Amino acid sequence: MRLLYQCNGFLLSTIGGVEVLSYHLLKELSRRGYEVLVVTGRDQSDPLGAQTFEGVDLVRLDFDYAVASRNLVVLRSVKTAVAELVDRFRPDILHLNDALTSSFCFLRGGATGNLRRVLTLHSPIRPVGKDGLQARLAADADRIVMVSQAQYDDAVAAMPALRGKMSMIPNALPWPDLSPTDLPLTPPVLLCIGRMRSDKGFDLAIRMFARLRDRGVVAKFVVAGDGPEKARLEALARGLGLAEDVDFPGWVAPDRVGAMINTSTVVVMPSRWPEPFGLVALQAAQMGRPVVACSVGGLPEVVEHNQTGLLVAADDEQAMADAVERLLSDVSLVERMSERARQRARDRFSFPALVDAYEQVYAETQASAAVERDMVG
Repeated sequence: MRLLYQCNGFLLSTIGGVEVLSYHLLKELSRRGYEVLVVTGRDQSDPLGAQTFEGVDLVRLDFDYAVASRNLVVLRSVKTAVAELVDRFRPDILHLNDALTSSFCFLRGGATGNLRRVLTLHSPIRPVGKDGLQARLAADADRIVMVSQAQYDDAVAAMPALRGKMSMIPNALPWPDLSPTDLPLTPPVLLCIGRMRSDKGFDLAIRMFARLRDRGVVAKFVVAGDGPEKARLEALARGLGLAEDVDFPGWVAPDRVGAMINTSTVVVMPSRWPEPFGLVALQAAQMGRPVVACSVGGLPEVVEHNQTGLLVAADDEQAMADAVERLLSDVSLVERMSERARQRARDRFSFPALVDAYEQVYAETQASAAVERDMVG
């Protein structure tokens, strides 16, 4: 089967969960015999055009510039490039990921024609009118995949007419080769890792850490990642007198995330937005680290409250400080949660099961196309 896979970014310098998941999914599908081609955007350091990354073939197009330019000639050239790509590769299935900058090129009847298409939504469902891009992509899709039960329920409420083609495949990642290290306790280390955007709530976590310091809690705090909020977060830490206790190591390559988590005692996820899943919480669990997270979106499905971590209300820095202090003051509790988190990650979030589920979705989508051709014939 030939699979054309669209995502807004593929292993860019601002890599996040969708990019990590896409990379592992496509590598495994290629190993299982799929012909895979990725069409994606670029950042300033990435060359345009065709390239190969660790065996995955991809084509980078400048979707962001095309949209930002508001130039019809530029927009038309990008759409033409997508159409030529489809014509050369002749995919059986188009797999779209989310409704982002590049998505306007992939509406049915445009550059991609009437290809059979699967849509995975990795962002919160927006209950907007039928003319919104997310709603139009969903209406176009033959199958729609949600990544958590919370997201699925939101989608059914927002788009009840499309329920028959919706399914839920919880995110998963390959089991890491790296073994968990002992939890650092002298001092304990808190970790935030991800894209530095306002909706990720890293500022909340820094203010939470200032509260812990004022209570006399001795700990280190690592805020890892990059993004538009990095300079502001560094200034916030300095302004709160935390320059010596908060480390900003910058972007962490995907193959180094496990090692970074291994240096921590507790992983903190202070997200404000309703995370459809929360892949960092799963990565933390795989490395046997309890998580303190805001109870938003799909995070309660990944973090089992009082079992693998603690959940608090969004934007409540005092509640988050109380939760972290509770863990740091009870070593036996942290150790029990560590063991439970790792076992639950293995039991509930199987990567082979995720790949099997997507294979089934692709097969059913392709089979429905064959049935329609037979009916027309």
